[in-house]
Amino acid sequence: MQDRQQIRKQIRAKRKELSSEQRQIAADQAANNLFQLEIFQQSQHIACYMAKGSEISTIAIIKKIWEEGKHCYLPIVRNDKVGFLYFMEYLPEDKLEPDCFGILEPIYNAKKCIAAEDLDLVIMPLTAFDFAGNRIGTGGGYYDRTFSFLKNKSGLHKPYLLGLAYSFQKIPKIESAEWDIKMNAVVTDLG
Repeated sequence: MQDRQQIRKQIRAKRKELSSEQRQIAADQAANNLFQLEIFQQSQHIACYMAKGSEISTIAIIKKIWEEGKHCYLPIVRNDKVGFLYFMEYLPEDKLEPDCFGILEPIYNAKKCIAAEDLDLVIMPLTAFDFAGNRIGTGGGYYDRTFSFLKNKSGLHKPYLLGLAYSFQKIPKIESAEWDIKMNAVVTDLG
């Protein structure tokens, strides 16, 4: 079994091999697959993310959230709660700035934040995934810590955790750790 660092390295290399045209086609296909899902159609408070580097683009998804009059939230990293994410509403006129990892995020405003428990749908970045809903992220554990409350409360149906990835990011099996939070599903360019 490969370790997570090896998997991250291999998948990132494969993502970087894609041309900008291939990335755009895959992002559009994944977005269209997402828009067909009942969970997307029914959700009003949707957390997304700004893709960095060779990650699959979320621009079309964010625009669709706005077009449909839904609320779009982006994750924010803050020093007052290390290792956790805040989710702040993102509006078309909001300015974005790079965080400590170089990921674009809105300028923090506590009044525009929503509790993670109040989100309907969370579209999550990932490096690799398997059919069991296991995910390898970038290695910081931010999503696992932020959504750890899902592990301790049975009967919770939200937020719905949905990975977004290129289809080649699927691997046969990921050994999950006790702190890992499983996704409900993954949307790719192929389905």
